[in-house]
Amino acid sequence: MPQYLFYLGREPELSIAELETVLKKSRLQFSAAREEKNLYRISSSSPLEAPELMERLGGTVKILESIGPADNPAAAIHDYLCRLPAAGKLSFSLSGPNAERLAIETKKNLKSAGRSVRYIEPKNTATILHNNLVATGTDLTMHRNELFVTRAIQPIEAWSERDYGRPGYDPKSGMLPPKLARLMINLSGAENDGALLDPFCGSGTVLIEALSLGFARIVGSDHSPKAIADSERNYKWFAERLGGAKKIDFKLYQSDARELFKRLPAHSVAAVVTEPYLGKPLRGREPRDFVIAQARELADLYTHVFRTFAKILKPDAPVVFVLPEFRYRDEVTSVNCLGAIKKAGFSVCPLSPDSDSLLYARPGQWVARQIWKFQKN
Repeated sequence: MPQYLFYLGREPELSIAELETVLKKSRLQFSAAREEKNLYRISSSSPLEAPELMERLGGTVKILESIGPADNPAAAIHDYLCRLPAAGKLSFSLSGPNAERLAIETKKNLKSAGRSVRYIEPKNTATILHNNLVATGTDLTMHRNELFVTRAIQPIEAWSERDYGRPGYDPKSGMLPPKLARLMINLSGAENDGALLDPFCGSGTVLIEALSLGFARIVGSDHSPKAIADSERNYKWFAERLGGAKKIDFKLYQSDARELFKRLPAHSVAAVVTEPYLGKPLRGREPRDFVIAQARELADLYTHVFRTFAKILKPDAPVVFVLPEFRYRDEVTSVNCLGAIKKAGFSVCPLSPDSDSLLYARPGQWVARQIWKFQKN
């Protein structure tokens, strides 16, 4: 069976949940094993289309394919590189234990065999991309006496453009990272032909990622006129980069999320993916009572929003939703509304064998995101 290593992102548990959801949706037969904290092995029934898979994922940094066992690492690396086309200079990089020593030895041996060769130290993913090492199959990794070649790497420039290059950009109101938006859409497992809704769309991060994933029916809403205007601008900007989006059914509504049942037909939405309003931004100096009161207000908001979801969602429809956690000194204040969400007609879909939800948090931030997946009963 083909063997692959997936280098995971900053939140590896979320990356694993996303990866397994996407692979199961593709009906690929596979087995999986955790090798290290940020390293996941997939054994698949058939070869993976790694570049295509990388284009879909938000939480994977690199996809490597096994070349085979390498009890003698230097010989395995030399033999693999010698099998590559001999035209022009051969550039390669190597990661793993004793990488620099092995690379220097390999370079010396290849030169002795008459090959023009250059070793490139793989300082970061940009180095690998800019030297075209993925396309030439020459970004190599030694892992546990096994040789791997990189088949796909995260398109960092495309991510950066969608994050910072879009025309509608409002950092003051908080920004959902595009990679996290993509990951959340993938966690939903939603089919591309159903209507996907973000009822707190802000500047349209989830909407743009849904568009890039090929969703044909996309709905966004927000109570803020500026948010709707930004989403419209960003949609047009990204649609132009896709060569137009004439076949996309894209709708925006200026509306309170609790009132969407007045704008959308009953049972018309196939999936909800959203980061809702997370409360007033915290600076870490707020009184404890303020934090507790804000958590209660948000619990009430989210409860009413899920009652609306119950009206507009199709049966069995997924909801991927962020519940904030507020960090006050050494305390964590959660938004307690799970009971109310279940009472509104939803079940929790655990995101890992060990946890119903998964955390997305950055060091030093006062608000962390708990990612949850629900299903309408």
